[in-house]
Amino acid sequence: MLGISSAGSAQERPPSATDDCEAHGPPIVILLNGPRWSPAFRKQVLSNLQATLRDQGFSLCTNQALEARAPATVEIRTHELPRVSVGIEIRDRVTRKRVSRSVDLAEFPQDARALALAVASDELLRASWMELALSDSAAFVRPPPPAVRNTVARETRQAARTWLGLAFAWESYRGGEHHLGGDFTLTHWFRSRIRRRPPRWGLDLSLGGRSGLRAQSTSGSVRATVFSAGLVLLVRLASGSTSGLSALLGTRIAYVSFEGDARAPARDDQKAGILGEARIGLRASLRVHRAIKLRIDGGALVPIQGVEAQDGEERVTAATSVGAFLNSGVAFGF
Repeated sequence: MLGISSAGSAQERPPSATDDCEAHGPPIVILLNGPRWSPAFRKQVLSNLQATLRDQGFSLCTNQALEARAPATVEIRTHELPRVSVGIEIRDRVTRKRVSRSVDLAEFPQDARALALAVASDELLRASWMELALSDSAAFVRPPPPAVRNTVARETRQAARTWLGLAFAWESYRGGEHHLGGDFTLTHWFRSRIRRRPPRWGLDLSLGGRSGLRAQSTSGSVRATVFSAGLVLLVRLASGSTSGLSALLGTRIAYVSFEGDARAPARDDQKAGILGEARIGLRASLRVHRAIKLRIDGGALVPIQGVEAQDGEERVTAATSVGAFLNSGVAFGF
């Protein structure tokens, strides 16, 4: 059951208190018809529809007298028991057609049925307007309102999944090494199988260079020069309209060259090695433009293959113990 008990047609009722006809944009007329519409369930469905329509620049209206001015009418019709399916019909006055679908509410928990109807109605309405993306709007008898054109543009616009970036980079190791530099990054997010859901998985490739802070020794000082490449798996934890939070797990390999600057009578020396490390952390991002994103990474790193510089028997500096990293920068989507 729908979980509602009163009978009658919602169409026969006066407009509800949720009506905001043309207060937030062109009206979309909503008709809730058929038996078993309780006041509580009717209010839940209208409230959910009102929220999604306002986000798209439309007003919700239950006054059937305004149908002629509305870009579309959405009729949701219940059926007699024992059926629990609900019919949704869109009367689209922009593209001059009708589309419909049936929703089986038995597939949803009782407290999720109002939201399910609102989501299904919204998806069907936007699907009807997608014809505008394939045709010249001048060909339609009724010019599409700006809110309709904006909705179609949002649906057809592909969100950037590949990003090129520049980032400031810092690493610090308990063995004494501290590296400062930058990276070029290439990030790709894999398309979600669920429509309109942000991608959940991504890969990040980085290439960069670093300069180590000078470390003092008995005979002089040592400084590192670093060239590195990294690969990170990204798992999206949360996302909003302009922000996101992801977990990251990856590895980084670096060529590290230590150059000594000795005081007489000692002589300058040079030593090189390969640094390999694992990384785990978080990435926070903020989109400031459709194709521009600010982001910051931070977390822990664990050297798998470490490097160190020595002055005779004295260890001057090393990247052999656990440490921390912090990257911040900007990325451009395409």
